Parts: sequence; C-alpha cells; structure tokens
Amino acid sequence: MRGVGETVWRVQRGEHAVVTAEPSNITEFILEGVSFDVRETGSIAPNFRPGESRCGIYRLVFSDGQRYIGQARDVVKRFATHRGNHSDIEKIEFFHCPLDSLDEFEQMLITHSEKNYSLRNIMLTNKPAGRSDYSITLEEGRSIDLPWDRDRRPRAAGLSGSSSIEKLQRLSSTPIHTYDILRAVLGWYVAETIPAPELSVKQLWISSCLPSTNSRPDFYRTASISCGNIETLVCMVERLEDGDWAAPAFINTSPIENAESLEGNRNEFRTQVSSYREKSVLTWHFDLDTLFAISQGTYEFPHTALLLDAAYDLNVRMMRRGSTMYSRFHSSELGDEVLRTARGRTPAM
Repeated sequence: MRGVGETVWRVQRGEHAVVTAEPSNITEFILEGVSFDVRETGSIAPNFRPGESRCGIYRLVFSDGQRYIGQARDVVKRFATHRGNHSDIEKIEFFHCPLDSLDEFEQMLITHSEKNYSLRNIMLTNKPAGRSDYSITLEEGRSIDLPWDRDRRPRAAGLSGSSSIEKLQRLSSTPIHTYDILRAVLGWYVAETIPAPELSVKQLWISSCLPSTNSRPDFYRTASISCGNIETLVCMVERLEDGDWAAPAFINTSPIENAESLEGNRNEFRTQVSSYREKSVLTWHFDLDTLFAISQGTYEFPHTALLLDAAYDLNVRMMRRGSTMYSRFHSSELGDEVLRTARGRTPAM
C-alpha cells in the first residue's frame, strides 16, 4: 500500500500518461509495456491502432541475449532503422511515454536493464535512476510473422465477421459467374499466398469489392486483392464482340527466370512482365473458371507450386514495406467472406 503523499506516473498502452507530479518529485515509476516478436517481420506498424501514439521508450532483444534501450517519437520509424542495421533482433518491448519525459524514462529503463542484461548501448549505463521506486510490466503483444518460406506462413485462424452484406449484393449478380466461384478463388489465393491474413488485413493487404478502376459498361472489375501498394489479384468481367461475357483474371508475382518458356495450354494462361511504380512483376493471365479449377484441384495446372511460391514472395516483399496506402478501399464485408473461405481451406496443424 502506498504511503501518504506518494505519487505515481503510470504509462499504459494506448493511453496518454497522466502526470500527477513533476518528474523530479515522482516517488514511484510504473512502466506498462507490450512485447512483440519481430523475428519474421520488418515493420511493427500493424501493431498500432490508427491514431495511437507511437511515442515512448523501447527495448530491443537480440538473439545473443543483449538488449538495446532507446527513445523515439515514432517507434515504428525507429524500429525500421534498427531492422536495417541489425538482422538479429528477436523482440521489441515498447512503453508509451510522454514526449517531455523521454529522457528520464529512458534512463530509468537503462538502469533497470543493466542489472540483468548486457546492453549494446553503454553511454547511459551506470547512472543512478534517482530516488524513485519503479515497476516494469510487459504483456505479449500481437505480432505478425511474415516469413519468406511460404510453408511457414501463419494460416487463417479466428475471425470477427461482419453481418452486413449490402455491398456484396451487386457483386453477387455478375452476369458470367456465380459469387461462390469468385469467393472460392479469392479465399484460395489468400490462404495460399498471404501470411497471417486476419492480423494483417486492411493494414498490409486489402480486398476491394467492385473497384471503379477503368470501369466501363462493357468492362469492370469484380474484386481485387492488394498487398502493400500493388494489386496482386484482380478479377474482372468484360463483354466480348459477339455479345458474350468473359471473366478474365490476373495474378501478379515476383519475376521468374525464363517465364516465357513455361509449358502449358496458352488458351488457359499466359504471362507477361509488367511494371509498377513499386516493382516490376510477372503477370499471369487466366480466366476465372481456370483459376477456380486450379483452386479446387480439379485441373492439374503444371505450374501451381511455382505460381503460388512466386505470388507469396511478392506479397511478403510488399507487406514487409509497411502499411498499404489503399486501406480506405478495403471492403470489410468481402474481406470477412474471403477470410472465412480461407479459414475453411486451412489444413490442420
């Protein structure tokens, strides 16, 4: 129990600190932080809610057991710099802190840490932490693993679904295919090529319902998936010269050597090199029915593994660059349906 006159400066995740005394008069520090496993990710941006403060103290945990303590107004940007310089960071522990008290809290955490760990930053070690008592509490935060190996990707797991289907009603009335076919293809693609899809949706990848890009009466996009800032799967419908409708689709992947020599029925697929501002890619063109048959295993496409591995490689590269700028175009209704389908495809672990 605290004695009369003692004051506490409490720093909690997602909240601004409440200052009850000047720092020099504080008799007890309580730091409440969160720990993120970052062995398989290049960005911690998805771990922060929109508008949430990124200002505070952080402690890096390296594979050799050493620690590094620092302060940042924007810990997301600071971590990206550290990740570029150190390949052996396993965790980051973050403590929200007011801007005008970063120095004092940083020194406190250094003093606490040097008693138990070897520190890589030594300029501020062996300094007193003042007369204040302090307590440091960490909770395990949500981390998003983005491994390079597709077989190690975190699969779709639990969902928080949306009951609204108004935005899907127009999509379900497309003239050339059923919505079930489209949803099956989207779910297959997400399950096979996007790591931790529930955790990273809307922040690192999005699903767009009836995007207006290049829309015309005889041509429009039904749905698309974007990873980072590149569209990676696009499904369309178009009216042919004879009046019939077709349902073309394309998947963007990382480039593949000698892609032009890939064997197969050219009426069912073709490839071309495409250039985006973000990256050059290999674009695979299909019709939706062919993709559906591939997704269901009823058509033995000879390059399925190559396609999925190259698609996964591009998606992870784009997701590792940080948040997508297309989040405002995300359809949560379609996204919930796609994730539900992806979860149904997830094999037992």
